[in-house]
Order: sequence, then C-alpha cells, then structure tokens
Amino acid sequence: MKNDQLKPGYNVQIGTEDQFIVGFSIHQKPGDTTCMKEHLETLKNLLGGNVPKKIISDASYGSDENYEYLNERQLDHYVKYNTFHKEASTKWKADITNVQNFKYIEDKDEYVCGYDRTLVFLYEHNRKSDNGYKNVLRVYECLNCSGCPHKDRCVKSEKPFAKN
Repeated sequence: MKNDQLKPGYNVQIGTEDQFIVGFSIHQKPGDTTCMKEHLETLKNLLGGNVPKKIISDASYGSDENYEYLNERQLDHYVKYNTFHKEASTKWKADITNVQNFKYIEDKDEYVCGYDRTLVFLYEHNRKSDNGYKNVLRVYECLNCSGCPHKDRCVKSEKPFAKN
C-alpha cells in the first residue's frame, strides 16, 4: 500500500466491436501497454481464430512492441503513442531541449541539438521488455556541452543520449 491507497493486483482489458463487448482478459501487469498482445490473442481464441481487422485504442497502448505486433498481423490500427498530445503542443515543439526536436543528419548519422551542438553515434544497446520484446537503442553523445545555457535542462545524467 502506497500513499494509503490500495491498488488492485490485476488489469482488466475489454474488447468491443460495434459497441458490443466481444471478449475480456485479466492480466497481472500494471500497465495497458504490456497487455495488448496477450489480450488480442485471448480475443482471437474466444472469437474462433478471428480478431477485429481494425484496432482502436487510447495512448496507453502505444509502444514499438505493439505497433510491430499489429503490423506483422496486418491489422489496421489507430493507436496513439503516449506523448501524442504533449508533442502536438506549441510549448513542446518550441522546447529546444527535447531530444525529439533535435535535427537528424542521416548521411552522417548525427543529431544536432537546439543549441547547434553535434551528437555523434557511440554504440547500440540491446534492450528487452518485461514481455520479452527486444529492441535496439542507438546511443549518441554530444561532443561538447560546455558553455551551453541549456545544459542543466537538456543533460539529465552523465549517460549519453539514446534514440530508438
């Protein structure tokens, strides 16, 4: 119990089609993101091997793992990533310290930050999710952040910048 709140140790997922409930699943995972694949497989079994051809969900399901799963099964989908609304805001777009706003130079495989400093590729890091999904992070590092007035907002640790 944290903050005097009792929280359930399960996560219920419900699938609908044409406003009718077509199936549900229960998971011992805290977030929706890690439940989508298992839930759709449960629905597939309940529906005799069929899954709705168009998947619509809120941003809590947005992840590379889920997008890859949906694309591999050729399921049309509208699944926003979790920072969709934030990234659409004027404030987000104007913040030069957001790594998503850094310019990528493809032929050099480098990024340029909002203060015009170069980030060079260092190495790749393999990562595995709780579901076993594997992806590769490409790690970049700024050549020289000294004197940058945004360093305290931009550099959150001494670790290099990682990009999927």
